[in-house]
Order: sequence, then structure tokens, then C-alpha cells
Amino acid sequence: MTPSTRYDMIILGGGPGGSRAAFDAAARGLSVALVDRDGLGGTCLNRGCIPTKLLLGATAAQPLLEAQKKLKGAEGHITFDLPALQQRKDRYVKGTRQALEKRMKAAGIAVYAGEGRMVAAPQTGADGELAVIAAQADGTTQETRLGWGTLIVATGSTPASFPGLAADGAAVLDSTALLDVTEAPESLIVVGGGAIGLEMADFFSRLGSRITIVEGMGRLAPTEDAEVGDTLRKVYAREGWAIHTGRKVASLATVDGHAVLRFEDGEELTASKALLAVGRRPASVGIGLEALGATLRGPG
Repeated sequence: MTPSTRYDMIILGGGPGGSRAAFDAAARGLSVALVDRDGLGGTCLNRGCIPTKLLLGATAAQPLLEAQKKLKGAEGHITFDLPALQQRKDRYVKGTRQALEKRMKAAGIAVYAGEGRMVAAPQTGADGELAVIAAQADGTTQETRLGWGTLIVATGSTPASFPGLAADGAAVLDSTALLDVTEAPESLIVVGGGAIGLEMADFFSRLGSRITIVEGMGRLAPTEDAEVGDTLRKVYAREGWAIHTGRKVASLATVDGHAVLRFEDGEELTASKALLAVGRRPASVGIGLEALGATLRGPG
């Protein structure tokens, strides 16, 4: 198949890195195409930083009220409407995504929605080649071939999993799925005491969920300074969270509609839902980087 269009630069991935590169390249007079499969804005806009911060900001009054109640300076109770919060989040994300697309159009950047797969690396006197596989309304796919002189791979990351420790879409969820629930679970086990796990736990704690944090390392926020993890543990313990650090998880699965976690020592924990937040991995499998001579190492 002969490429239908040739671009000076093609960027694979429409997250913050890919979008910024596209704008910079277009501003320098290059013909630019951006290929994205999951919605412009990437994880940050659609499934990560921005929706999480919006939900945390919308519920920030709850811990402030609790602090004043302890000081005998206020009384009262706040009830949050989670479906309404989700609708607000979705409208904001959609609007921001549409605004980003308009900016790209105004900058002369061609946007292709679909799965980008490498076909060939550049050869002497010939461009590299990329196939864009786009799903159609009738369930079929359409393939478009594009030629490129320079390629930027900015495909980002996806939630990580391990053998015996993977989201199943039932009671065990990854951060993407948990961000879309419309009913707060009565209890929530969070596996992973890093930024993602702690922020999601904080949000659902404000909605009334009983929180259990499980972190395999010796303290919360293990990539931060030790004082940070120690302080967070004290703060969250005062809020009634159950915190397990330095303990390895043997398995996590949905059993009879509930999330059941088993430690390597045999102890089990049960909750309405569980969040698997054990980090993220590169979203590099299946895009044909091997056709460019790349070698992938580890899970991708």
C-alpha cells in the first residue's frame, strides 16, 4: 500500500509530550501529523492528573470541616453527589480535549484518530512508513498509510500489573476504571502507597469509604523522602485508615463479588472494591517499534 500523505514529522501519542512537540514543530514550519488512539490529552487529561485533581478539589471542604469540628469551631455534615461530580469531570475533560483539537487544527496539525503501527523505517531516498488503523461504526477497520521523515514516539504509559496481581474489571480495578465509578464503595483496599494510590484513597475516604492501604515497601510514598512517608502515615492513621507497609501481596481477586487480598503470610483482607496502583508501564507493545530496529525490554 502506498502512503496516502507524507509529513515532515509524525508524532505517535497525543498526551502532553506529543502535543507540545506537535505545536513546536508546526511553529517551525514543518508539516506535522499526530496519531492518537485514546483521546487527545493522553493519560494526564483523560484518566490521570486532571480528573483526579478536579475530584479532590471538589471534595476539599470535607477535611477542612472535619478539622474545624475537632477544634470545636464548626458543626455539620457534607454529602457529595458522586454521579454529579463524575458528570462535571467528564464535561471538563471533553471540553478541554475539544479545545486542544481546535488549537491543533488552527496550527495546521493533522490529527488522525486510531492505532498507529510502524511499517518501515526510513531508507536512503525513502521515508519511513506508518499505518493508522481506525475503527469504523460498522465494526470494521480502515487503514491509512502515512509517510514520515521524522518520527516521535510519545505513547505514554498504562497501569502496571503482575502475575496474580491484575485488575479484573469486577471488584479489582485499575485507576482508569475507579475514576469512573458512580457509587463510592463501602470499603476500598488500595494496593500501592504511591501518588496514585494515596490520591484515590484520599478522594474515596472523603466520600465515606473505609480505606486500607497496602504497600510492599517499608513506608508510604516510598519514592519520596522518608519524612514524607512517615508524616503521611500519621495523618492517614488519624483518619482511621488501616495501613500495611513492608508486606508482600500473594494474590488479589474478585471472590463472590468482593475484593479479596491474600498476603504471602496467608492473612486475607476483604473489601467491596480494590484499587491496583502498583505503578505504570510503557505503552509500547503492539506499535511495531521492532520494524524500526528497536529492542523492547521488560513488560511494555
